[in-house]
Amino acid sequence: NVSLYAIFYFLSRLSILSFFINRYANQYSELVRASTHLKVAIEQKTAHISEINRDLVNTNKKLLSNEEARKNVMSNVSHDLRTPITAIRGYAELLLKGGSTMSEDQKNSYLNNILKRSQQMERIVSDIVEISKMEASNFEFNFMDISLNELLDELYMLYSADLPATKKLTLSIPEDDLMIVKADPKRINRVFENLLFFF
Repeated sequence: NVSLYAIFYFLSRLSILSFFINRYANQYSELVRASTHLKVAIEQKTAHISEINRDLVNTNKKLLSNEEARKNVMSNVSHDLRTPITAIRGYAELLLKGGSTMSEDQKNSYLNNILKRSQQMERIVSDIVEISKMEASNFEFNFMDISLNELLDELYMLYSADLPATKKLTLSIPEDDLMIVKADPKRINRVFENLLFFF
């Protein structure tokens, strides 16, 4: 026969054991949840840091690319400015040396070319300003209807007289077709000017 005391003692020990087992199980579950949460947080932070690192690498590449582009732009600007400056200086020297012997038409022609070259320099300076704007904000082209016939004729009149004797520039365009295109006037003008510079 088992005494009531022994039964009570056994049940008490069993309840205490169950309490500690249940408490341990709860603590273990809480620890597992905390560990899982910490693991997810670490993975998220790692992914965020990796994304920031990729952004930094891409930004660095863009900065290097922009620096190279800036160097190319400055080189092109120096070349573009040198051409009208040389022409203006040449016409001015001709006017100073032979002004008294030149006809009025010849003087007017030289002065007209000096004026056009100065306007060309103004356009180049304006382009430099636009490049700065392009770096500061989104740049948009100003498309409109342009007559290639008139554009090419104007460029021909501007540059044909400046070519050395070893080069000859001819213009052959249809007189009955204005060749209307949709383009940014400043940009397409620079395209043809650059083609003439390398002619």
